[in-house]
Amino acid sequence: MHKLEMDLGYGNGSIGKVKTLPFDRVVEIANYFGVSLDYFISDETEENKNKSDEAVRLYEQYLHASPDIRSAIETLLKAQAHDS
Repeated sequence: MHKLEMDLGYGNGSIGKVKTLPFDRVVEIANYFGVSLDYFISDETEENKNKSDEAVRLYEQYLHASPDIRSAIETLLKAQAHDS
């Protein structure tokens, strides 16, 4: 944290010791790390993003499945929900 503060010309503790940062500083920090502002402020981890991508892929497969396959999937999901 100290190196980041020094590199950006901020005072010692000006990032790590505050609860909120001014918007311009958030933008500067995102730029410092070479990431978009959306990426920097989101709480989505790469693992969660991969899970979301997998859920979309599975849903698309479900939509294109035959009625019999859809029914089987729904039965399995209901059984799993009942066991939980």
